[in-house]
Amino acid sequence: PKINFIVARLKPEWLIKSSTVHRRVDRGGYMTGYQRVLEKGRISQVGSYLPKEEWTLPNSIILCTNANVFKKRKLEINKGGLIKLPSVTGSFWVMDGQHRLYGFAKSEDEKDMKSDLICVIFDSNNMGSNYEERQANIFVDINYKSKKVNTSLLLELMQDYKLLNIKDNIGVGVTKKITKEPEFKNLISGYSDKSGL
Repeated sequence: PKINFIVARLKPEWLIKSSTVHRRVDRGGYMTGYQRVLEKGRISQVGSYLPKEEWTLPNSIILCTNANVFKKRKLEINKGGLIKLPSVTGSFWVMDGQHRLYGFAKSEDEKDMKSDLICVIFDSNNMGSNYEERQANIFVDINYKSKKVNTSLLLELMQDYKLLNIKDNIGVGVTKKITKEPEFKNLISGYSDKSGL
């Protein structure tokens, strides 16, 4: 049967060696690729987050097979539910999650590179001849149509569960107190002060 995508557990150690990022670049007047440039600061943030005892990356890494590598191959799952993937540099394009993935290379704990990452792998062979356009559409869907969580909600949760640093915690606490003053009553509101379902 035709496989549009599969979900797999892959180790960052292997995935970093087998994938690349299809960056948006100008090739002499012809624009190609869709992925943004890696930001060193974000990679370092992920790398410093990983050594924590109970880290979690809630989103999967979204990959697509490189059409040039997979010309004569298809993503196939055997009867045991296993897939055979080539370990060739550039076998996969990282469509989403590049900072999370490359953050593992910055982790101080070598065990993090052997962790399991949940990955969604799209098969470029099933995307037709305009596979790059289809990948760009998926990238846009992921990054444009998703809604960011309200900052007020995040700050409230971080204060309630003691996840804020001292400076931020004082700021949120002062803001909560000010909202109770008559002069500021309708000017400042926290997330929990809003009505809705």
